[in-house]
Amino acid sequence: MPSPLTSPPPPNPSLHALVDLGSNGLRTSITSLSPPTSRCLPTLYLSRHPISLYSAQFPPSSSPQTRQPIPSAVIDQVVSALRRFKAICEDFGVPEGNVHVLATEATRAAENGAEVVRRIKEEGLGWGPGAEGQGVVRVLGKEEEGRVGAMGIVSSLSCGSGEVEGVVMDLGGGSTQISWMIMEEGKVRMSDVGAVSLPYGAAALTRRLEEAKRHQSSEGGDPLAKLAQEIQDNFREALSKLCLPTELQAKSNGVTLYLSGGGFRGWGYLLMSSSEISPYPIPIINGFRVTREAFAQVTAVQEVAQQGGIFRVSKRRAEQVPAVAFLIQNVLKALPAVKEIRFCQGGVREGYLFSLLDECTRCQHPLVAATNQYAPDGAEKIASLLRRVVPTGKNVDEDGLPDCFDEAFFNALASTMYVHSGQPKESTSITALHLTTTGILASAHGISHEDRALLALALCERWDAELPPQEADLFQRLGQVVSPLEQWWARYLGRVAALIGTVYPAGRVGRRRIVMKGDWGADKASSKRYHSVELLLILSGSEVLTNEDVLTPLIEDIEKMGKKKNWFGAGGDKGLKVKVNCETLSREKFEELKD
Repeated sequence: MPSPLTSPPPPNPSLHALVDLGSNGLRTSITSLSPPTSRCLPTLYLSRHPISLYSAQFPPSSSPQTRQPIPSAVIDQVVSALRRFKAICEDFGVPEGNVHVLATEATRAAENGAEVVRRIKEEGLGWGPGAEGQGVVRVLGKEEEGRVGAMGIVSSLSCGSGEVEGVVMDLGGGSTQISWMIMEEGKVRMSDVGAVSLPYGAAALTRRLEEAKRHQSSEGGDPLAKLAQEIQDNFREALSKLCLPTELQAKSNGVTLYLSGGGFRGWGYLLMSSSEISPYPIPIINGFRVTREAFAQVTAVQEVAQQGGIFRVSKRRAEQVPAVAFLIQNVLKALPAVKEIRFCQGGVREGYLFSLLDECTRCQHPLVAATNQYAPDGAEKIASLLRRVVPTGKNVDEDGLPDCFDEAFFNALASTMYVHSGQPKESTSITALHLTTTGILASAHGISHEDRALLALALCERWDAELPPQEADLFQRLGQVVSPLEQWWARYLGRVAALIGTVYPAGRVGRRRIVMKGDWGADKASSKRYHSVELLLILSGSEVLTNEDVLTPLIEDIEKMGKKKNWFGAGGDKGLKVKVNCETLSREKFEELKD
């Protein structure tokens, strides 16, 4: 009988393994779809094998238009990688029926694609609910690949707001898929044709460009101009087939363009490296956004690529930058007006897994799904306290609380504000600052850069924001990711969280100890609302944990946020004055108070 220490674990039905047999590489992963974090697709294992099925079919010596069969040696590499992955799946306890093998354009278009599938099956590697336990390798059709890729983009975004709508593109090695999507209440609406696949992948277009340049002087006409016109015409035809809905066409300020795929992500990292915020503080491509103007600076971006050594831009990816630039130039001419571009990590892998979730789970805000697991017992009541310190409505300058401070933010702050309670004081602020970028939320899928920055700023302030110089610089750069007024509110809420954490040190809210209420400052004579916040604190005098001597330094820290030296913006004019009024009542009178 095998030892319990050497036996594989029992199958875990929540674990799903996925193989993405793509054009530029073979990616394998194991993901847990167990609540409450399933919305964020938590990854337990992730690996990439540099096996390029596209390059195998188009060796350097061949014409860009001549496809060769995938060599047997390359198929052997695929089988070897999958055999190893099968052992890894057994080690994690992934049920055989939960292993999904997806093949995309490179396998679908290969002359001997059927042989690749057959070899995988013969090795017993095509897991899944196939006949006689042999399982299946699912070769995605063009439209299906585009649809699954679009779901991957949806998974990469905060869908709870209902604002996910626009044109989606997935740039692979051999092809580019384009479609549109509108996300409403967990349901994704797409074109009836799914997506249109065009032969302009990063590797494919690199070869086409090289061929056009070789014939630039030897043939009549301009091969590059012909290729540019071909791309524009095909994308316009694709948009016609997709039947862009009226609500997207009618957007006066332009549509949002959502991008995924290695070629576009490489472009995003180049833009990130040349950002005005330098160095850019969030090393995660998912959630990064830029304006159309910044996205279209193809010459400047190519110059950055030529410097080399750019984070997450490999030598192969850098060699494809001219092709991506050429594609971007011509796609923007064919698309309707574009307002902004959002880069997404989600692709076929994420899209397939996301489609396995029910609509209710897909509709969850990723920030909430990622942080609920850390919530203390009183998180719901603490979130309610945090909401009450913010005035409702707008002040005289029409400045209300920015929209980004929604229910999801308050819940996330309440859930994570106790995570670092047991750490030494000298490292608490530092680890809190890093929680969303390189800490425990770094791998949480679907969180925007703005949410990461706001939560990090608030958590750092919750622990006094005492930082050494190199971390203080990161603190400042994270603040630049959001607007000056958003930065101010995040830091104000973080200081309030510090006070709440002192009153309720274990995160449990049994007996009420404090009542908090925020309002706009007013001139009693005119009842005019001014550019200030008045925070009322009513304390229970019978509670040791609400002793004014203990809370006074925290109250002073909150009021200091009202000093102009703690305001932001070019002229230091984005902030609010803060006045804290504190009352202490006897237990009897305190008990009579309503929330």
